[in-house]
Amino acid sequence: HNHTMKIAIEGCCHGELDDIYAALQHAERVNGFKVDLLLCCGDFQAVRNQADLDTMACPPKYRKLNTFYKYYSGECVAPVLTVFIGGNHEAATHMWELPYGGWVAPNIYYLGYAGVIKVNGLRIAGQTGIFNSNHFNLGHFEAPPFNSSAIRSIYHIRELEIFRLSQLSSEVDVFLSHDWPQGIARFGNLGQLLRKKSFLREEIDNNTLGSPPAMALLMHLQPRFWFSAHMHVKFPALVHHQQQQTKPMASGDSAAQELPDDTATPVPAPVLGLPKATRFLALDKCLPRRDFIQYLDIPVSSDKEGAQGEAQGQHADMATALTTGDSGDGVSAGEVERVKPLLEYDLEWLTVLRTTSHLWSTSRRQVLMPTPESGQRCDFRPSQAELAATLEMFDGNLLIPSNFVVTAPAHPQNMGPEPTINPQTTEFCSKLGLFDPCTNYMNVLKRRMQTTAPPTFQLQQSPSFGARSMPFAPSMGIDMGPPGNPSAAAVTDTNEIALSDDDSDSDIDAEGHADSHAKDSAPMVQPPQVAADVNEIDLGDDDDDSDDSDV
Repeated sequence: HNHTMKIAIEGCCHGELDDIYAALQHAERVNGFKVDLLLCCGDFQAVRNQADLDTMACPPKYRKLNTFYKYYSGECVAPVLTVFIGGNHEAATHMWELPYGGWVAPNIYYLGYAGVIKVNGLRIAGQTGIFNSNHFNLGHFEAPPFNSSAIRSIYHIRELEIFRLSQLSSEVDVFLSHDWPQGIARFGNLGQLLRKKSFLREEIDNNTLGSPPAMALLMHLQPRFWFSAHMHVKFPALVHHQQQQTKPMASGDSAAQELPDDTATPVPAPVLGLPKATRFLALDKCLPRRDFIQYLDIPVSSDKEGAQGEAQGQHADMATALTTGDSGDGVSAGEVERVKPLLEYDLEWLTVLRTTSHLWSTSRRQVLMPTPESGQRCDFRPSQAELAATLEMFDGNLLIPSNFVVTAPAHPQNMGPEPTINPQTTEFCSKLGLFDPCTNYMNVLKRRMQTTAPPTFQLQQSPSFGARSMPFAPSMGIDMGPPGNPSAAAVTDTNEIALSDDDSDSDIDAEGHADSHAKDSAPMVQPPQVAADVNEIDLGDDDDDSDDSDV
């Protein structure tokens, strides 16, 4: 017995929730379906008030409240369950409150710096931010009040999150990232991409476009679907996998395979039921006549044992496939039924968080992940005993509680200079026994206020583990650069895309490149056009410009 979920995937949100939900509801009316889940691939901009806006990294002329605050205050309610990751244009003050994720508004859930959840059995993983080698090996040192450097470095992914995600051994159905996996352009229609974004040619030729850790994870986890945004263009690709990864990525291991020159060459199917290919899709940002939203029907097997079954080692392969008009995996129309989305924690991910809590660092210095040479445990794939212990901490109930709480005033009110503790983070860390960076920081501030001497304090950091860990560079032939310099501001990075974009070749970057183009002036009078076949991820698109709705 199967049910199906209608999934909507959205690219860069930029705080335009009213327009995104209007487009979604328009598609529902026109096509006669009901969307069960909306996934947003970053630049969500959960801006509650002016103080939040002041900590969002972008040129001041592009800092606009937009419409999220209405959903935060309760003036509006999200019409569909919305799950999102962060990008490189986020409110640092708000995201800092939820390092492990949580509700930012009723029916709107954030995955945190990295996270894995299940919605009706569909396993969704994601990572927030973009790659920058200057900060990749550092701790999460950023904390309020944020200076102009910290509001940028806070959205640079850290090796800790990649290390944790690499411990996953059960199948991932959907992975969300903001920036593209490095080299993904070679797996799609490169000519069409360059016709739309010709300025990317040099980076593609040099293989510097995208995130090396993201591609390492794609090759390691081999998810069924990978969705991204960031580059403000629709781009589908298909990545065939030659073999199954059997252990977590570690220093010296093959974290990713070499990118084949001819992706059309048949390759052996992976073993143990893992998918033989990952379907990648990048989407545009929310503007009229742009390809910023895609709809998928994903059948899900309802006979899974669920979270408790996982604790007993029953990691059943999920019957998930893309349908394109007919039921490609044998699910007939009469067998498909709609079910209400049910949001659950992922037991394996909770256990990885619990067993790697000691690796969290607030240091500005280089933080090393454990390696076999360090003498420390470096393989954190959970044992059955560890899974069972985690499940017991949650009394066998992994349903994510609806515990959203307002922690700051919503526009037009504003918040004071003091950082805020979000009870969701406190409760989650307490239940799972995790290091709570927010409470730790507040305790440091209290101690500082109690002393009359000039404050000199060091936040908690993880122990050292010997030689520098660089699990991605050796296998991919990529120079990750030297360890980050904590005294340096965030470097200019051509992978950091600006808020403005008029499809010219100068929509790079908010961090150093001049961007003279104002936001598209076309008003969102009507919802953007919806593709005729809303279930199709076009993996070819040869010479067919019919889906270029921004032409």
